[in-house]
Amino acid sequence: MIDWGWRVPFLVGGLVLALGVWARRGVAETPEFAALPRDRKTPLAAVLREGWRRLMLAAGVNLGLNANMFILATFMLSYATAAAPQGLALPRQPIVLGSVVGLLCHSVTIVLACWLSDRLGRKPVMLSGAVAALAYALVMFRIADIGTPLAVGVAVIIGFTLGGFLFGPLLTYFSELFSVEQRQSGVGLAFQLGSVLGGGLAPVIANRLIAVTGSSTAVGCYIAAGLLVSLPCLLALPETAPARTRGAA
Repeated sequence: MIDWGWRVPFLVGGLVLALGVWARRGVAETPEFAALPRDRKTPLAAVLREGWRRLMLAAGVNLGLNANMFILATFMLSYATAAAPQGLALPRQPIVLGSVVGLLCHSVTIVLACWLSDRLGRKPVMLSGAVAALAYALVMFRIADIGTPLAVGVAVIIGFTLGGFLFGPLLTYFSELFSVEQRQSGVGLAFQLGSVLGGGLAPVIANRLIAVTGSSTAVGCYIAAGLLVSLPCLLALPETAPARTRGAA
């Protein structure tokens, strides 16, 4: 794996890219995009000028989500398998297995959250997921610190399951927040900005918190702080689900 195996997922990703290009060529544009003039272009400057507040709020929503997910997907594995006092010194294989099961549960709750968001609205589902993930972040490492592979697996599985309720409707919600002309730039920038600030820095910050405090509780508080950013951002954004907005209109 260290010598050459790590290259295999990247090579397989090339096949996924080819499949995506092939599928995209056969999919018609939505009526909204088809109605736009072909020569119309919206530079990024226009998105920043006209929709900067909505852009920053959407990035804030993704910040907490990504902090939570990156800790679960990357840091928890290193923490569980690292030697004491920086980790729990557990065998790697059962921790990886627990992560796989957690991701499977995550995929199920994503589908469930999307289905619920079409009927109840985007915000109620996402807010419920954010509140549940925030509360759980404060106890997640207490469960993991029991120090057995089963305890870490349970901690990860619950975390991934709850995260799916926030992540499921996210991209659909983001696309509905921006006008057709600004949608690609707005969604892309909002998502990636939140990903970098929330997820990209999360494992590094978590490692430093463990080194400085000697306690994993600080990492749980860090996740909760990220989700505390997401909650007011979500509250400040409008509802966009057709099932909710159609009646209001």
